[in-house]
Amino acid sequence: MEHVDSKRLKVKFLKDYALTEPLLNKKLLRSLSNRKRKFGCWPNDIKALNRYGIPYVLFAGGSHHALKKPQKYCKVFYISNYSHLPLIKCRKSLTVSPMKERRTGLTTVLLENNVYAAGGCVNEDESLSTAERYDAIINEWTPVASMLIGHSFHGACAYDDHVYVIGGRINSI
Repeated sequence: MEHVDSKRLKVKFLKDYALTEPLLNKKLLRSLSNRKRKFGCWPNDIKALNRYGIPYVLFAGGSHHALKKPQKYCKVFYISNYSHLPLIKCRKSLTVSPMKERRTGLTTVLLENNVYAAGGCVNEDESLSTAERYDAIINEWTPVASMLIGHSFHGACAYDDHVYVIGGRINSI
């Protein structure tokens, strides 16, 4: 971190971004001036900051028990004020744009501020190979490249700008 001139870093940047990023080492933090330390820019304050901003939970797809059919509806819950309550009692929610395709047994992954919904199924015999990307800024789901084979009730993770899908029920439909 020798190439970073800590005198030029603004307090707001340090509080909102730099201190919440665990990849920055303590050497940078120790190089801060006393003025910046006074404004809460010190390692002891890191625990109080939320790395990813305001905590939200996105519910996407699923199935309706009475109808026994996949859903495409999505809802976002704001949960920071409700950490002591079960999610069912969280009242602040926002209905967002529905997915393009109905799906249950899907997996969602956050990558570069977009949510990717991959796979799922429309019935017990058909796993989907399709995927969609949700952009919260424009409140829209967009189809993205499909997987080679359908997956449902699977796992997924984001790594190195890629989404990896693992296991679950697999078929070639």
